[in-house]
Amino acid sequence: MRPLKVYRRPDLQAKRHLYHGRSYWVVKEPVGLNYFRFHDEEYAILNMLDGHTSLQQIKDRFQADFAPQRITLQDLQQFIGMLHRSGLVISRATGQGRQLRRRGDDKRKKELLGKLANVFALRFRGIDPEGLLNFLNPFTWWFFTLPALILVSLFGL
Repeated sequence: MRPLKVYRRPDLQAKRHLYHGRSYWVVKEPVGLNYFRFHDEEYAILNMLDGHTSLQQIKDRFQADFAPQRITLQDLQQFIGMLHRSGLVISRATGQGRQLRRRGDDKRKKELLGKLANVFALRFRGIDPEGLLNFLNPFTWWFFTLPALILVSLFGL
């Protein structure tokens, strides 16, 4: 069996927490300050990723440690892929730098588009909107009356 070229990031911090009476592992990714909550089984798989263990060995060890639970190789691959996309594991495969750069660029683009798509979230530093709102109030006050609400509701039907 060929070992996976994927290993857990050494800078991850993990603590066990109780939530709704169940025990979870909360893993902190310190660079992006992201937090992930894992069941014991998922956390065990994350810790098995050392760069020297094969997929089959991880599967066998998982099934021995958490019997009678079973896991397929496909489920294991999907979970490891999710860990990789989340930035919790690092790959020793060639071309990894380009992949990480592209993922970071995509994330920044999504964040920018999300901010632009939400008009109410736009914030302009140093601009106080109170003057503009006070100017517009005499012309738009009626938008927020009961007759206007009824009219808009009728048009919406």
